[in-house]
Amino acid sequence: MIVKSPKLFFSIAGLLSLAPLIMIGWWSLLGHPDPTSQKGNLIQNAVFVETSKSSEPVWLLGQLSNTMCNDECKGRMFLLERIRLAMGKNQRRVSVALITPKQESIDQYDNLVIKNFSSIRNEVQNDALVVVDPQGRVVMSYSKDVDPRNITSDLKKLLKFSRIG
Repeated sequence: MIVKSPKLFFSIAGLLSLAPLIMIGWWSLLGHPDPTSQKGNLIQNAVFVETSKSSEPVWLLGQLSNTMCNDECKGRMFLLERIRLAMGKNQRRVSVALITPKQESIDQYDNLVIKNFSSIRNEVQNDALVVVDPQGRVVMSYSKDVDPRNITSDLKKLLKFSRIG
């Protein structure tokens, strides 16, 4: 394209030279995109859970509960079971359990009684749901009102890149 008018040429050149500055300003005002892809909270300090000694190591979706499991707790356990089923062919690699400091019986779900419950609670703060790797390390935590798709997304990534469990 040949521009016959120098005035038009300089106005186009000026707009093109300002475009990067406008984009930088817009990006800084609206915020940077999140560089991480996980939806839950990564646990920085190693906190271990004594998992069951099954023949195959599995990932664990667990709910932390200080007290008896009420209806809300049972609803979240049902949700965790649905997340496990959503793993498709990998659902055998995932287990669901209620993690408590004392024995608690819930139909169809494992109860994982752990001695270091308070150290896990301190690490995950107010989060109620955790993901435990096959070696027993708590790797992620989620609040009790998390969107189940976030847990599903994170767990699929963990299962994809995991060589154990």
